[in-house]
Amino acid sequence: MLREEDIRRALRASRVLPIEVRNPHGPLGLEQLAEAVARRTAAAQAGPAEARVRRPIELPAETWQKPDRLAAETSKATASPVRPSELAASIIEDYLTSTKG
Repeated sequence: MLREEDIRRALRASRVLPIEVRNPHGPLGLEQLAEAVARRTAAAQAGPAEARVRRPIELPAETWQKPDRLAAETSKATASPVRPSELAASIIEDYLTSTKG
C-alpha cells in the first residue's frame, strides 16, 4: 500500500484526500471503491453538459498504472466498466469538495 506521501509525490499534489470506503482492504474493498466512484460519476453527470469541462492531463506512465489497474480490477468486480479517467476524476473531485475556498 502506498503511503500518503508517496501518492502526493506521484501525483504532484499539495495534499491527498482519501476516498471514503468502509473497508478498502477487505473482500469487498474494490466493490466499495467502485460504489464511491459511481456515486461521484453519477453526481457529476447529473448536471447540465455545459457545466462539465473535459481537459487532458499529462502524467508519467508509472503514475497512471495504479488508477489503470484499479479501474480494471473494479470493472471485473462490477456490472459496469470503470475507466481510469473516471477514477482519477473522482479522486480530484473528492479532494476539491473537501477543501475550503
